[in-house]
Amino acid sequence: MVRKILKVIGVFVITLVILTILFVRFGELSITDRPITIFGYDKVEDKFIVNDYMSFEMESKDGVYVLDQGDQYELLKVHKVNQQYKLQKEMVDRDSIIRINIEVANSDHDQFIVDYHSDKIDQYLDEYTTESPIIALSDIEGNFNAFSSFLVANKVINKNFDWIFGNGHLVLLGDFMDRGTNVTQCLWLIYKLEQQAALQNGKVHFVIGNHEAMNLQGNVKYVAPKYKGFIQAYTQDKNFAQGYKEMLNDKFVLGKWMKSKNVVQKINKTLFVHGGISPEMIDMKLSLKEINDIARKHISENLYGQTQGDQKANLIMGRKGPLWYRGLAMDYKDYYKKINIQTFNEILAFYDVEQIVIGHTIVEDIQLDFNNNLINIDIKHAKEKHSGKTKGILISQDAVFSLDDNGERKKLKTL
Repeated sequence: MVRKILKVIGVFVITLVILTILFVRFGELSITDRPITIFGYDKVEDKFIVNDYMSFEMESKDGVYVLDQGDQYELLKVHKVNQQYKLQKEMVDRDSIIRINIEVANSDHDQFIVDYHSDKIDQYLDEYTTESPIIALSDIEGNFNAFSSFLVANKVINKNFDWIFGNGHLVLLGDFMDRGTNVTQCLWLIYKLEQQAALQNGKVHFVIGNHEAMNLQGNVKYVAPKYKGFIQAYTQDKNFAQGYKEMLNDKFVLGKWMKSKNVVQKINKTLFVHGGISPEMIDMKLSLKEINDIARKHISENLYGQTQGDQKANLIMGRKGPLWYRGLAMDYKDYYKKINIQTFNEILAFYDVEQIVIGHTIVEDIQLDFNNNLINIDIKHAKEKHSGKTKGILISQDAVFSLDDNGERKKLKTL
């Protein structure tokens, strides 16, 4: 009897091993402890790998990556040659302005021109007062179609991707990186619009989210394979995680630009933050300036879960900080419970605001909570343009409206 049981177990184990190998070889299965692959099949090198880095290919056009190499800039672009994507390199003198052409990997073959100003990084205030309209959008995640069509439909940009929003304020509430395959193009469009808006007394506020921080910290868990392939091709090293972190922090000019941004932004009586404000943050009596200054200083460090050292930095960069906190929107795992209305009102009072706008926690539609004074704008955007499913908000004079990427407007509340 025991022998029969052992035989059945043996057959089961052998069958499981064979099926696992087949799934690894012919499917998408791999056993991974990111960024290392414990067991998988490397399709690029056509071999099984054990405890090694997977190889990736560059899957579509990308760039331009402008890398600071000291006395010169290195321009990197991924383009198609004989049905394969290759890395094109160009060295240019360190002039004050570099004009670059950005090509989008989409069916419309979108492209636009950006003038990169080597010494132009705007300094952001923690608070702004304006009578101009404010449009906010969140969690685009490299989805250029959703991003651009929303801006066109709501007359922030024209079809040439130029700013036409006058002295309006555009708030981009984090997580424009990861998952999608047009991350670089989204970042360059933000950079372009930031420069153009300033010329018309407008403002683009790129508020950093947890995925921007993860990228700067070398956490490649959600980075699309094409970017891993780009790093491997550029560095000639399979360790894409290390190469990615070094490039974003040390050379890529948009990395330096991202690190200059705020993680909390107050405009009039509205506070914009990607994740949320936790009770612990007001217990520490952290001002908006302190939060932004500390985040900028530590944005490239993974302090999530740290208990030693700078307690303010650990809080701001951790699960109860503005990048990660979900307690304004929901109960989350065992980390925290959703706060009550009294605590929410204490947060409003502490920062002298009347409402808070967040992203980070996905909702079916623009969602109001806490007597309509919390607005969650993290919508699952469509992959195509003008779907009606990509949404943000407009704050104009005495009301808040929901906007979609067809230009439809729906009043949410009166201020």
